[in-house]
Amino acid sequence: MTSIAMGKQAGERMLSDLRDLNLNFLLLAQKMLHADRTTAKTQLGLSEDIAERLLQMGTTELLQLASTSVSLCTLRYDDLLLLNTATQAHADPRLAGLHASILSFRPSRRTALAGQR
Repeated sequence: MTSIAMGKQAGERMLSDLRDLNLNFLLLAQKMLHADRTTAKTQLGLSEDIAERLLQMGTTELLQLASTSVSLCTLRYDDLLLLNTATQAHADPRLAGLHASILSFRPSRRTALAGQR
């Protein structure tokens, strides 16, 4: 097998993995929104409009959206302090998770900048 063919297979595998990640994220988001909409919107960083649209989507739409070549979920640790807090060793590991959760509920820089427009 040539290196070009191997590269193509790796790229196809990556897109397949991305589709799986996206679909799992969308299904989890729907599940969370059904269970507790307010908490889910906060934890996932979703606006009311996006939350409503996700809840309205059927299987076909979810599969179509999941098949895009972009990750639909993003790493919420856009702040080094938040990342370090979540990964530091603490005497009580429950405190690290709690502290990271509290910090993650702050509006992200992207959200804050969008609100200034």
